[in-house]
Amino acid sequence: MKLLENIKRTLFTFGLEKQEYALIRDRIFEDDRRRLLSASMIVSAFLLVMLVVASIVPELNHSRTVYLVATPLTLAHLAFSYIGKKHRHLIAPGVYSFMTVVFLFGMHQGVVTAPEEQTVSFLVLMVAVPVWFTMKPSYMIRFVYVLAGIYIACVVTVKTGYVRTADIVNTLVYATASALISSYYTVIKSKRLYAEYLTERLSRTDMLTGLGNRAACTEDTERYIARGISDDFTIIYLDVNELKRINDTLGHHAGDELIVGAADCIRQVFSKDGGCYRTGGDEFIVVGEFSEERFRVLSEEFEQTMENWTGNWVQKLRVSFGGAAAREVPVKDVNHITKLADKRLYQAKALYYSTIGIDRREYQKVFRTLCDSYIKILQADLKTDTCKVVRAEIQGREGVSGIFSGWMEEFGNSGRVHPDDLAEYKKKTNIQYLREAFRSGKSTVHLFYRRKLGDEFRAVMAEFMASSEYSEENQIIYLSIKNIDRDQ
Repeated sequence: MKLLENIKRTLFTFGLEKQEYALIRDRIFEDDRRRLLSASMIVSAFLLVMLVVASIVPELNHSRTVYLVATPLTLAHLAFSYIGKKHRHLIAPGVYSFMTVVFLFGMHQGVVTAPEEQTVSFLVLMVAVPVWFTMKPSYMIRFVYVLAGIYIACVVTVKTGYVRTADIVNTLVYATASALISSYYTVIKSKRLYAEYLTERLSRTDMLTGLGNRAACTEDTERYIARGISDDFTIIYLDVNELKRINDTLGHHAGDELIVGAADCIRQVFSKDGGCYRTGGDEFIVVGEFSEERFRVLSEEFEQTMENWTGNWVQKLRVSFGGAAAREVPVKDVNHITKLADKRLYQAKALYYSTIGIDRREYQKVFRTLCDSYIKILQADLKTDTCKVVRAEIQGREGVSGIFSGWMEEFGNSGRVHPDDLAEYKKKTNIQYLREAFRSGKSTVHLFYRRKLGDEFRAVMAEFMASSEYSEENQIIYLSIKNIDRDQ
C-alpha cells in the first residue's frame, strides 16, 4: 500500500504531498518557463549553425530544408516563455510543443536522413529532453510513449530487416529509460524547489504567529517604493495593550496567547488588502494600499473582531493602532508616513490607558512596591502541579520552575518550619487541600507559621490566592510569603 502511495505521489504530485505541491506549483511553472527559454535559445542556435554548415558542406545540403523549418519553430517558443510570465497556463503547452518539434527533428534524422542505419539522434533526444523540464511525470510518461509509438510506426513503414528490429527494441528500451529518469529527476527538482520554499518562508516568517517578520516587512515595503508610492499607500502600527501585566500575573503562556490572538485578528481583517507582520514582542505592522473609506471600514471590523475574541487564559484582547496614508503627508516618503502612523499609535494607547484609569508608570511603581513587600512570590498551576518563582529572597532566582507539591513538602521537611506549626503547614500546603478549597469558592487561603531565619524563628504569613480567571481548566494560583509581627 505504501509503495502504491509513493508511486501515486510521484506520478501526480511530483513526489510531494498535495498541500506541499500546491505551495510550490507557481515555482515549478516559473522554473519550466525559464528552462523553456534557455532550451529554445540553445536549440535555435544549434540549428542556425547547422543551417550555415549545411549551406557550405555539399554532403549536408539535403538537410537544409529540415533546418530551415525547425529553426523558426524553435525560435517561436521563445514567445511562450515570455507570455508565460503573465499567462502561466501557456507554459505547459509551450513545453510539450517544443519537445514535439525537437522529437520530430530527431525522427527525421533517424528515418528520412539515414533509413538504412540504426537510429541514434532520436534516442538521445528522447532521453535528454524530458529531463530538462519539471513536468508532471504522469503526463510526461504518456507523452514520451506516444512519440515513441509514432516513431516505431515510421520505422516499421520505412526500415527493414535487422535495422528495423533493432530500432523498435531500442526505442522501447530508451522510452522506458526516459520515463524512469525524467520522473526521478522531476522528483529531485521538485523537492529542491520545496526546500527552497521552506527556507525562504522561514527567513520571512514569525514562528509564533505565522505572520511576516521584520525582514519580510522591509522587503515588501521596498517593493511598494520601487513601484512608486500611491496616495493610498498606508502603514498601520499596532500594539497589544497590557501584555506586560498579563505576563506578570498570568505567565508568558498567557502573554503568548494574547500575541497569537492579536495576530489572528490582524490577519483576518487586514490581510485582505495588505501584508501583515510581527516586528517585535507585541508590535505589529500592516502595509498595503487602503482608500480612506476602506481603512475606516476595516478599522471598525477590526474593533469588532477583537470584541469577539476570547482565549483559554485571557478573556479579552485590546490592540491599539494608528495608521497613516501617503495622501496625508506633504511628501510621499515612507519615513513621513511611518512617523505619522507611530504618533497616532501612541495617541491611541494613551487614550486607552486613560480611559480605563491606568497610568502605566504609576501602575508599575505600585506593582513593584507591592512585590517588594513579600519575601517570595510563586505562580503555581494546581492542575499540572508546577510552579515558578516570580519573586525570590535571593536575587537571580526569578523564573526558576519546579514541582509545586515537591517544593512545599521539601521545605516542610527541611527543619525551617517551627515544629508546633508543621502540622498546619503540611495541611494547607497539600495540593489536594488547596484544590478543594478553591473548588468550594474560596478566593484565598491563609497560612500563619514560623519559619527559621538565621538562628531564630520569625512569624510569616503565606497567602494562596486564586487568579481572577481560576477554573477547573485554569487552576492558576499565586503564593505570596510576607514577614509579619506576631508574638511567638
